[in-house]
Amino acid sequence: MFDNESFSHVGGSSPAPRIYTYDTTDGRTVVLGAGYFNEAYTKLQVKDLIIVNNSVEVYTAKVTAVSKNSVVVAKTSFLDREYAYYYLSTETVLNLNSDGVTYTEVPDMALGLNRDFTFADNTLTYTGVGGVFMFNGTSSVSTNKTADITMSLEINGVISGVSMLDAHQGGNKRQSTASVGIFEINSGDEFKVLVKGDGQSNLSATFYNMNLTFMEV
Repeated sequence: MFDNESFSHVGGSSPAPRIYTYDTTDGRTVVLGAGYFNEAYTKLQVKDLIIVNNSVEVYTAKVTAVSKNSVVVAKTSFLDREYAYYYLSTETVLNLNSDGVTYTEVPDMALGLNRDFTFADNTLTYTGVGGVFMFNGTSSVSTNKTADITMSLEINGVISGVSMLDAHQGGNKRQSTASVGIFEINSGDEFKVLVKGDGQSNLSATFYNMNLTFMEV
């Protein structure tokens, strides 16, 4: 719940954007949720910045709309960013489907250091309020024969554009590959890592390691 006593004006004057500080124990998703700052509608104007300190992190929110009894805010660049380290916990061998289309889920994934992510049933879930994230993925893999394999990030049950094509010239030759990108993540988004072969029969892949990081930008 919004606490007016913890809300202070520290700089700027109309019509320039003003700066406020706000101290709270409420989590980020609550503070940035609909209607949280409604009580302060007489104080705020569009483009004002609110620096929020909840003792765990410090971040800023920007006022995007104000009307009677209504204030809308959006997160801006954070001093404490959201992030996740998502990785393969053990060496894994997968037998890949021979149709070259069907993906196989990579099991044994795990969640390391993170902020606003959870992990259960081999699924990574984002619990923050949404934003743009930088993605970086690396892997070390071998196949039992000359083959191309594709590793992709599934988002909410759909294969995304975040993928790595790994071309193996010869069997049982371990090699590394990497992928980087930037994309938007929304609250509640779920992620899994999937892999498919190039349509050959009896194709298997050994995953020695796989490391994926998400960092808010």
